[in-house]
Amino acid sequence: MQQFRFISTLLFSLSLFGLACDPSVEQSTADGGQKTDGPSENTDGVGADFYEPGEHAVEVVSIAKGEGESPRNIRVMVPEDGGAHPVIFFFPGFLCVASWYDSITTHLASYGFIVATIQTVERGLGFPVNRPKIPEETLRAIDAVQWLKDNLDSRIEATPDLSSTGYAGHSRGAKIAWNIVRTRPDLLVGAIAGIDPVDGTGVPAGSDIQVIKEPLTYDMPSLVFGTGLGPVVKSMMACAPKNDGHLHFWENVPSPAYHVVAVEFGHMEMLDDGVSCGATCSSCASSQNGNRETLRRQIGGSLALFFNSALRGETTCAHLLTEPELAPALITTDSK
Repeated sequence: MQQFRFISTLLFSLSLFGLACDPSVEQSTADGGQKTDGPSENTDGVGADFYEPGEHAVEVVSIAKGEGESPRNIRVMVPEDGGAHPVIFFFPGFLCVASWYDSITTHLASYGFIVATIQTVERGLGFPVNRPKIPEETLRAIDAVQWLKDNLDSRIEATPDLSSTGYAGHSRGAKIAWNIVRTRPDLLVGAIAGIDPVDGTGVPAGSDIQVIKEPLTYDMPSLVFGTGLGPVVKSMMACAPKNDGHLHFWENVPSPAYHVVAVEFGHMEMLDDGVSCGATCSSCASSQNGNRETLRRQIGGSLALFFNSALRGETTCAHLLTEPELAPALITTDSK
């Protein structure tokens, strides 16, 4: 009888969270009641739905460098309802290509966010030499963000809500996002998220700068998403070393902040299947039998929950973000 009462209480509590953080409720508010055909339907409304695609169909818009004086190649995921939506500026990892993140960025866009992935450096032959240092790459990112603020509305059918924006990035891309926050407080956004962020100096004996040398001070929510195998050494060094990786960021971001770690996965396993990432991926430790689609769902859902909370005020979404029993992957969580 006590076990039955516990289960009943748990289900009732989750149902309350679902009412406050229900994808279908949020979308009807965001687009004035209009819903587009999407790949899934909300069934239980308890937060686990965020790990499945949302109700917005998504269009891919590619903007080439030089097109309309765009300073970089940019790939934009756009909800197809034509409504007004928050904008997330996303930065790829080291030697990674914007399209490699299509599954994650499409997942986030399906919850009513415009996601613009900015290619700050072209991959070329994929060699880690003659690449811009972080200060230069950060300036490239800032130029692209400013261009998007001025020009994105003329490039897409939806309306960018520039009063509600966020930064996100993977690996070095997350480092760039935090460096913008650190060096350009006038460009602060409403929230920032990093996927297995790395603040290293580059390959062994590298000369790049670390951007976080002391606790950060800013007034917005942060999400630090890490991987359990990122700090594991496979070849010369770990791809996300412990002292430079997600723990380093978690220890230095201010409250409110959320820390989610996908225990069984590695630093590059969230990329789309079939990408030609070569040594960029093979030099990183990875799960032996892990389903990478599970990690992509985990990250996409975590981003959707986080930005829904941070930019739309659905605070219970943040609570659901740190509920391991709802997650598709094995995770550990923390908050402050």
